Order: sequence, then structure tokens, then C-alpha cells
Amino acid sequence: MPANSNTKKVKVFLVGASGKMGQMVATLAEKDPEVELSDVGDVVIDFSTPEGTRAAIALGKPLVSGTTGLSEEIFNELAALSKRVPVLHSPNFSLGIALCFEMLEQMSAKLKKFSQIEIQEIHHTQKVDAPSGTALKMAEILGVDKVHSERIGDVVGIHQVNFLFNNEKLSLRHEALSREAFAQGALVAAKFLFNKPPKLYSLGEVFH
Repeated sequence: MPANSNTKKVKVFLVGASGKMGQMVATLAEKDPEVELSDVGDVVIDFSTPEGTRAAIALGKPLVSGTTGLSEEIFNELAALSKRVPVLHSPNFSLGIALCFEMLEQMSAKLKKFSQIEIQEIHHTQKVDAPSGTALKMAEILGVDKVHSERIGDVVGIHQVNFLFNNEKLSLRHEALSREAFAQGALVAAKFLFNKPPKLYSLGEVFH
């Protein structure tokens, strides 16, 4: 994973600190020698609600947002903020999903014309939004309208894309085993954004 070459600790202000993801980010941040949680952050990490994301935007700071279920209006506000400071929004901050997004773009270019595409996602029963933001991003990449969603037990997150063609089935599957994967990725993203010029960044840029 990329590391920030600046020796100064990146001060992170956490929006949504009481949620499961916020708590995980805080736990990992306390162990990270390059990060310091602060009420006056260099970078804001947002794992909250659409209202919380709006509050994070209003801070006018570099922003890493993993909140899903955002409206088009809020996405427009994120884009406007990126004209002034670096911004990164992603429905998923795991390295594996970043790679999946890239692979799906390549697979779509080669297979979309002659295959049927299925997207499946499974999450824990407490997850509010369905389909997941990650599945919707996959659907956007592939130009697919339908996603099959299930909510089962305490599943952290499973995403699978099936390409069906010529009596064959080609599948790309990602399973998150712990929320720690998302939290660690968000901290990597925060360090990446620190001192970056204003822009709306993608997750792929963080892990390159």
C-alpha cells in the first residue's frame, strides 16, 4: 500500500465515529504512527449518513467519504468541494474491490457484447441500503440495471459478478472477511489525499 512520504502525522477528523465503521477507523488510527485523530483535522474521514456527509462537506477540508445511499445532489456537492480541496468518495475502500473495479472495466470491454451479466451481493441484516453502493458501482461500470441483493446474518460483504456465455460461466468474486479492510483502506486514502491538489480522486489512484 502507498505510504505518505511526509513525516508529519496526518490529523484525521472522523465523521460518524460512533458507527461500526467509524469505531474501526478510530481503532486502527490509534495504532498507525502516521495518523492522529483530531478535532481539527488535515483530512476528514466520513462513514456516516447522507446528512453526516453534508456536514463533512461543510467543513471545507480534504475529504474521504465512504458513506453510501447519497443523493445526486450530495454527489454534486462533493464534486463542487473537489474544486477547492482533494476529495475521494468510494462505496468500498478495500484493496480487493479497487482491483475488482479495474478488472471489471477490462472484462466488460471484452465480454459485454456477447454475455449475460449477473451481479450478486450479500451483506449483514443491519445494512440499510440495498443494493450496496459497491454493487451499484459495479453495475455502473458494466452498464447493468439489475442487482440481486441478500441480507443474511453477520456477513461483512460478498460481491460476485457472473458473465454467462457460450455454455460457460466466468465469475469475479470478492469477500470481505472483516470491516478492518475498509477502515485500513480509508486511512490509506486519507494519507494519500494529504497535501494533494484539489481534485475528485478515484480509489484506483490511491492503490497505484
